[in-house]
Amino acid sequence: MNDASYLYDENAERGICAGVIVGGLRTLDRIGHDLRPDHFFIRKYQCIYAAAFDLYTAGTDINLITLTQALRESGDLDVIGGAAEITGLMIEGSAAHSVNEMLARPIIERHERRRAHDVITWAGSAIKEDGESFIEEFQRRVFALDEQRQEENLLDEAVSALTEEIARHERGERLTGLGTGVPSWDTCFGGLLPGRLYALGARPGRGKSAMAEQITTTLLAAGHAVLWFSLDMGAEALLRRMACRSAGVPIQKYERGYASKAELADFRRALNELKQAKLIVQAPPRLTGEALRSAVRREQRRNNIKAVFLDHYQLMHTGKDLREGLTKASIQIRGSATETGVSHCVLCHLNRGAKDQQRPSANDIKEADQLFGDSDGVALLWSKQEHFENNRLEVNFTVAKNRGGAICEDTMSFYGPTMRFDKISKA
Repeated sequence: MNDASYLYDENAERGICAGVIVGGLRTLDRIGHDLRPDHFFIRKYQCIYAAAFDLYTAGTDINLITLTQALRESGDLDVIGGAAEITGLMIEGSAAHSVNEMLARPIIERHERRRAHDVITWAGSAIKEDGESFIEEFQRRVFALDEQRQEENLLDEAVSALTEEIARHERGERLTGLGTGVPSWDTCFGGLLPGRLYALGARPGRGKSAMAEQITTTLLAAGHAVLWFSLDMGAEALLRRMACRSAGVPIQKYERGYASKAELADFRRALNELKQAKLIVQAPPRLTGEALRSAVRREQRRNNIKAVFLDHYQLMHTGKDLREGLTKASIQIRGSATETGVSHCVLCHLNRGAKDQQRPSANDIKEADQLFGDSDGVALLWSKQEHFENNRLEVNFTVAKNRGGAICEDTMSFYGPTMRFDKISKA
């Protein structure tokens, strides 16, 4: 059979690329979760879609300039036929007004056909080999075509993880997950459990970012890789806060230029340690749930990340309808935690109606009905104190949801200068 159209659809691949160039992030919001670069057969369209997909993951606008530059940096601009090819596709996409999302389906279907074709081709050339080994290899390749067969491996992995968990309990270790360095978190949640989604809510200035940063520095010190989506502050501000905490240098003292030479040396050491640690910080201006999910998959593959922090949920790109956009984002974040087995912690603002010195409820988390349902654990920070006393604030850690565990409440001391949570010392 000389006609290879059953193995790829050139019109569909070209049509998708044209639509992505014109539609940009909006188009990939619709098709990016299902359609991957490796689904494409024709090299130049695979390169174009891969470059656009990387821009989408980074939250960068997709247009003629950014896409051409991305292809130039990857060395693929000449492969696709130069900038003229991008211009031609843009003209085609503009004439079509919008990408036909149905074009993604034949690309994916033909990708699966090519995989099956490869197995059949191999079988035809290897059938004269030893019968038993041939059958075993043939079965392995056929089973690999069906991605749903992954459940067999998941069971083995789960048994292995639980076996290690039993060993930790036998050694007297109480934590089930990764230690966070935050006493109340470890007491109530048992650490950060793999594949769990946590929501941490508080009013501004009550320490939710500081708590997430303290957990992060604890994980980094233990050698774990962490991915941060910093939507509320820049990477520089985030690193400054983390370095001050690790060095024990009061942040206001550092920011105002009053730090001593010894403190500056400690800060420099802490900053160098953070530079060497496995911390990945991203601050995309238009972070969607799909983009987050894609970035988590990529960083898990590259760096074996153990935790993801999002600061904060209400700053995600949602489109015109905030509630609907955050609902979709929550579903994607839940899916990301489940499929990767990586702990996700989402920071949230409370509604303005939530009173400062009264215990909040999960209903006080702004636009987060879906997030509460999707989360495995929900914790709320609040304080009966109106102001700091001797640079300390007594903070209540209220667990509003704990899937598989108890609803509880604990109290910690928050030291403002170094932004650190500790147990309350008994007199």
